[in-house]
Amino acid sequence: MGHRQNGEGKAGRTAELVNASSVSIEQAIRVASETRAGTVVEAKLKKKLKKVVWRVKLLTEHGQVKLFVDGSSGTIIATEADLQYDPPTTPLTEVAESLL
Repeated sequence: MGHRQNGEGKAGRTAELVNASSVSIEQAIRVASETRAGTVVEAKLKKKLKKVVWRVKLLTEHGQVKLFVDGSSGTIIATEADLQYDPPTTPLTEVAESLL
């Protein structure tokens, strides 16, 4: 069985985070979208290092990027990227030879 804090469970913790944040989900998404080009795929309110933050996940042409928006000020406080790199299909030796 799951453990509940103060009898409120997950819904109570979520409500607590929402009440502690002066930045709305719409504002957090707007800040993230203005910072990085991509499609927002998730926005979630979290508590990190004793701060309430919005974690906004964006899907970019290079992979997924997480932007952390401060729940009080609305500024980006951190980013985390899981970028994918597609190596060139032409071997580097052929590229080097073509430059000679």
